[in-house]
Amino acid sequence: MRGPTWAAGCWRRGLAAEAVEAALARADRAGLLDDLAFARHYVATRAERGRGPARLARDLMAMGVARSSIDLALTEQWPDEDDRRALPAALAAKRAAHLGGLTRPVKRRRLLAFLARRGFTGRDAIEAVNAALGG
Repeated sequence: MRGPTWAAGCWRRGLAAEAVEAALARADRAGLLDDLAFARHYVATRAERGRGPARLARDLMAMGVARSSIDLALTEQWPDEDDRRALPAALAAKRAAHLGGLTRPVKRRRLLAFLARRGFTGRDAIEAVNAALGG
């Protein structure tokens, strides 16, 4: 179920604890409280919009989703390295086309920052930037 912080928020809003618990129990019986299904859907829809695994994991953890559900959803979205590397490479190439006459170090810094904000870090981001800059 939900933690004490969540319950405290309900009480501040003037909701009766019994009513909240009853509503949660009904939703759970109806199958509406499935963190894994939510994580899968969230990852799938946000990945289509260019979000990377680090950003998705951070967002889901902030929502209180269990790390095991997050890891499973991310693994299902990007089952192998080729799948995981395709999106940052495409994003970096598209973004590099908009950077015009900037110097290579400035382009590199901006592309890495762009990918980091999107949730792509480490080797995947560096390889994507190197490919986008032709080297």
